[in-house]
Amino acid sequence: MTNRYTDEWVAEMLDPEARVGTSTPRELLTGAGVVEGMTVVDLGCGPGFLSFPAAEIVGAAGHVYAVDIESKMVDLVRAEAASRGLSNVTTLRTNGDRVALADGIADFAICGLVLHYKDDDEARAVVLRDIARLLKPGGGLLVIDRPLGYENLSELLRDSGFTFGEAQPMLLKAYSVIATRGAGPSE
Repeated sequence: MTNRYTDEWVAEMLDPEARVGTSTPRELLTGAGVVEGMTVVDLGCGPGFLSFPAAEIVGAAGHVYAVDIESKMVDLVRAEAASRGLSNVTTLRTNGDRVALADGIADFAICGLVLHYKDDDEARAVVLRDIARLLKPGGGLLVIDRPLGYENLSELLRDSGFTFGEAQPMLLKAYSVIATRGAGPSE
């Protein structure tokens, strides 16, 4: 664990005004296509900023897999989900390359502030191909990132089998892109 994961950092990561501005996390997710009954994978869930609203949106008929490389974040989300009575949240720790979930398990995935931590485009492509593997054909993806650059992300998404729209600016010098997994093979 790095020094970055302080109580102050967690509080900032859970502050909607600092993260998305005038939109709420719920509005961001519903605008991206998350609806009741879906199975959602939140890759890089951090302290659960999008995991908890996703769990509320998908309801009892849906499920959220909150996935992070940091055990502190996984433990924090697990405890907070229990505190909130969200029995539709499962936490998983990943090694950063492959999530230990079945192929085609998800209707929707979130990749929030993950890709820019990877050292190069091949490492970023590994993450996106794994997300494509987790998604059902036609499944949705919300990417939030910085400072990767939209042109670079566009190429990576295209090469990983996604179609996508224009980048939307967000606070914290970030942007979001909504993508859809194509019907072809993800690998």
